[in-house]
Amino acid sequence: IRQGDLVNIVNGDGSFYMARIRKAGKTVTAEVISIKKPCYEKKCQILAVIPVIRKNRFELMLEKLTELGIDGIYPYCSLQGSVVMTNMNNSAIDRWKAIIMSAVKQSKRAEFPFIRKPEVLKKVLSGIELDNFKKLIGYGFKSFKSMKTSRQDKGHKQELQAFVKKIKRGGEPL
Repeated sequence: IRQGDLVNIVNGDGSFYMARIRKAGKTVTAEVISIKKPCYEKKCQILAVIPVIRKNRFELMLEKLTELGIDGIYPYCSLQGSVVMTNMNNSAIDRWKAIIMSAVKQSKRAEFPFIRKPEVLKKVLSGIELDNFKKLIGYGFKSFKSMKTSRQDKGHKQELQAFVKKIKRGGEPL
């Protein structure tokens, strides 16, 4: 990288930045020239609850999930697996974040998926807030396969009920 070069930058906020290098050396200084928002809008959030498996396979899974456009990753340590939670430290999580960042750059994504600290599966599943979904699919779980709702609850039913109530009572418009 040399002074005057144009570079593309992402910082995970959902935008792409075009910048010109002002100073190159041990540290690089750049000036943002333009900001571009992606031309797509996500219609749903995709989360993955994955087991912490052998290091190389787990890291490959992180990379591929990121390239596919996952929004968040919840790793869990199985009680009978070969990876034990006591072996998890901040350096492992920092490495996972670096792998995700590399995959974001490679796949030219504008947002970084989040990754949580590994927990026991029961704790992970109790901590995920799944309150507004149309279809929930579970792969690899004996006790859970799929769950559907007839529609998402966006508050329309409550709005309509309040509207009808106002009409019946003769109140001010909503």
